[in-house]
Amino acid sequence: MKTIAATRAKNVLGQVLDDACVDLIMLERHGKEKVALMPAAEARMGVLCSYAAGAMPRATAMKRLGLTWYGELVDAMHAAGLRVQANTVKEQFMAAEIERLIGQA
Repeated sequence: MKTIAATRAKNVLGQVLDDACVDLIMLERHGKEKVALMPAAEARMGVLCSYAAGAMPRATAMKRLGLTWYGELVDAMHAAGLRVQANTVKEQFMAAEIERLIGQA
């Protein structure tokens, strides 16, 4: 991992982008880390994995990936070989709702 000041990064942006394709680059502002630059494929996979693990809400994942339709997120998950981990509480709620609906039929 490399750390570079934002002002310096601005002056050598092309080189910073090239370096970020190979290694994580941290940009500092006033001596504090503010932004990480990394290869786009790694960032995309990080968002998809976070969503799949339940650590990131669907709306946040879609916004970070620039998606507007949920089907695009499903397609991206499928292409990455990922499945959303089911939340036990949600599963129990859904099962109870299905039973309730079936009982009303």
